Amino acid sequence: MTKKIFYPLFLLLIPLIGTVVSDEVNWSLFDFVIMGFLLILLGVGINFVTTRSKNLKKQILYIGFIVLFIGGAVVQYKLFHSEIESDEKDDTFTGEDDGEKKCGCF
Repeated sequence: MTKKIFYPLFLLLIPLIGTVVSDEVNWSLFDFVIMGFLLILLGVGINFVTTRSKNLKKQILYIGFIVLFIGGAVVQYKLFHSEIESDEKDDTFTGEDDGEKKCGCF
């Protein structure tokens, strides 16, 4: 294996800087580990395709499938992770004595 498969890990610098600078980006260590794994998988897949196939059209097609597969995994992780976070938050409504409902999030 070459060092080229680790180059996509440099993309993790973007959310790392965002996490340090802003409160809007809130990544945990687990998020970085999952994305690091997926980016290494992407690098290995691209390296495999480029070394096995010499036809440029097939390379583009196979790399497109790999990117769609990795993108689908990211979307599934984000949906699953957001469901867990929403279960942990206390977004219940608090009621007054007269039965009026107020949102507790403001």
